[in-house]
Amino acid sequence: MSALAPAAWAQEASNSAEVAAARELGREGIALANEGKCAEAVDRLERAVALRSSPILYVRLGECQLELGRMVDGTESFRRATREAPGPSSAALKAAQERARKLLAATQPRLAKLTVSVEAPAGASYAVKLDGVPIAQALLGVARPTDPGSHAVEAAGPGLKPAGVRVVLPEGGAETVALALEALPPAPARPPPPPPSPAPERWSVPAGRREGEGLPRWPAFVAFGVGAAGLGLGGTFGVLALRKSNELERDCDSQKRCAASSRADYDAADRYALGSTLGFVVGGVGLAGGLALYLLSSKPPARAGGSGAGVTLAPWVSASSGGVAGTF
Repeated sequence: MSALAPAAWAQEASNSAEVAAARELGREGIALANEGKCAEAVDRLERAVALRSSPILYVRLGECQLELGRMVDGTESFRRATREAPGPSSAALKAAQERARKLLAATQPRLAKLTVSVEAPAGASYAVKLDGVPIAQALLGVARPTDPGSHAVEAAGPGLKPAGVRVVLPEGGAETVALALEALPPAPARPPPPPPSPAPERWSVPAGRREGEGLPRWPAFVAFGVGAAGLGLGGTFGVLALRKSNELERDCDSQKRCAASSRADYDAADRYALGSTLGFVVGGVGLAGGLALYLLSSKPPARAGGSGAGVTLAPWVSASSGGVAGTF
């Protein structure tokens, strides 16, 4: 028995603390209600009756709820006050209950009735709200007590087009709201991806030039000029190198032994020979490039992968000459 005593004392202490808190909240709530501050009074009184039920607090709470337009909540507060069983000497409680019965009898006929029905596709899931507060599915299709005044009724669900309406309920009146939920149309099909871009053409047409006009010819003529100049220099240096070579043959014996004075002629012959080679190389490249540019300017080139005839060019160069070979 002694082992249970501490728990019993703790429970008794807890109950005493709740009773004291409820008494203080009730006192504050009644004082606020007497000052006309029902919005604040309702908060205190609801907290108080949640801790300890009291017909006196329920009556004052119901009166403030009525003043705030919460007629359904007010009638329920009056009804709870009448359910208390006061002792034989509780005159104040008896007076509160008597007042609660009179207020309940006067208020209950003023309640409005609202019936909400919803038509939706078979198997659809949806929720219905009255002024943002969900309505239980069990209350759909039946008249439910509702505060008089303006109310917003709305229904929505996944895959459904939302529906809503605003209704004004008079005191003691009854209204029916029917909402129809329709399935949303299927999402539009995503457009097919664009076709792949065509492969870039091998040759591009310069800006301002129409397709099929070819390239300008002046680069070809410039290349021809460079090639001709190169061949001319190559030929000139070749003649000079040949002349020096003949002079050295006259000054040297059969064993290719030359006098020391012929060393300068020998070096000059080498320089002329090198200049001749370079001249022919430049001339060959210039002529090959000029020919290629000329052919490209005279007809549009075949495109990669096309069916038309193509142009294949291959320049060649040797020590003494140069040129270009190709198929058309």
